[in-house]
Amino acid sequence: MSSDNNMMQQIQNPPKPVSISSLVAACILAGAKIAIGVVHLDECPIQPYIPIYLIVFGVFSILVSIISALPWTRQNSEERTALGGILLVVRNLFNTFIFAWFIAGSYWIYSIYAPSYFPGSILYCHRVLYLFAFWTTTVIYIMFALGLVFCCIPFLCALFCACLCSPLMEDVEDV
Repeated sequence: MSSDNNMMQQIQNPPKPVSISSLVAACILAGAKIAIGVVHLDECPIQPYIPIYLIVFGVFSILVSIISALPWTRQNSEERTALGGILLVVRNLFNTFIFAWFIAGSYWIYSIYAPSYFPGSILYCHRVLYLFAFWTTTVIYIMFALGLVFCCIPFLCALFCACLCSPLMEDVEDV
């Protein structure tokens, strides 16, 4: 039981270099989303919400990263102050909004798959804008799927072992 608590503590509080590098990477990606969205704001007439999606997603991602990095949100439940509790609620609200926004953005991006990259076309969307939005969204789906697979593998292994051991246990009881 102690090792389980230790592992959960390590997951919740990763070492500083891991924590800082993931925060920096998240902010760089969010900044790129904002920059590409702003630069190409009016360059996707077939789906004008794509640049707005990138800008809003980037801004809220940076806000969540900043809130997550604050020391008040990293305290455990016994030490948490009122400010820390409020920040956690705000972070969770932002995360809920980001999730809903991600679903909406996925619809906007995938519903016009393979737009025209030629200005003047009715199906036009700027190539860099669309491909950046498409691939950043697709990578999030891939990471989510990998996370599910790696979370499900231990469960499936335990289920498999239980199924294998079940007939053996019945044979022992019969003796």
